[in-house]
Amino acid sequence: MSYMRGDLLTKTRKLVKGLAKPAPTWLKAMEEAPPVTFPRVDGKIKKIEMPEDVYVKKFFKKHPDSLYHDAIKISGFDPPPA
Repeated sequence: MSYMRGDLLTKTRKLVKGLAKPAPTWLKAMEEAPPVTFPRVDGKIKKIEMPEDVYVKKFFKKHPDSLYHDAIKISGFDPPPA
């Protein structure tokens, strides 16, 4: 529902105000103690970096052919026909 932005409380208030839905029993309690909203700094997500990333980059710099090698062989499993 792209035309209704906001959290659950905002959406439910709009539906109840527009008489599209009867007021649920939890609405009054949720209006008195609304859920916590966490502020976003600028909306961007930071890239996650692990301590071993430095070693992985050095390895791939030294062995560039390994970039295209599937070490786990996820697509290599070929089950026998039943």
